[in-house]
Amino acid sequence: MDNNYPTLNPDAVAVFAGQFRAVFADERQSFPDGAPIVGLPDTYVDPDISCNLKGYVLPGISVAGKAAPANGTPTHGTAMAETIVRAAGGNVKILPVDVYGPNATTTTFDVANGIYQAVNAGANPINLSLGSSGDSAFLHYVITQAHKQGVAFFAAAAMSR
Repeated sequence: MDNNYPTLNPDAVAVFAGQFRAVFADERQSFPDGAPIVGLPDTYVDPDISCNLKGYVLPGISVAGKAAPANGTPTHGTAMAETIVRAAGGNVKILPVDVYGPNATTTTFDVANGIYQAVNAGANPINLSLGSSGDSAFLHYVITQAHKQGVAFFAAAAMSR
């Protein structure tokens, strides 16, 4: 049995089973500039809030319901998308995956589902700028299966005291 730990929305301080569908390099979405697709399971990404995101953000996926944009205030997801675009020198596409929806927290299941959706949409690498105090065997399984397909992960890390 696996616990479904809540994960706080960083702004606030698809049921599936079995294996991943294999997404091979020749099936991945490609762009004329060769830009990789970075999967971003996070809060809602608003590509219209920043001119720095124009042309870099792909249509998003939501696994936790429809999010309400934050009235002109960048969400954590939007800020992360900007950071990734800047760090990559613009040679990147962002696939936002909203794992919070309208909620202040998410669950490890929604994070796992977001990763699954991003990988199956061709994202590689996956950026996980979120965290939880719990451990989830299911989330670990999803990450392990994606890693076996060659998907790279960049994740937040925190030290507990």
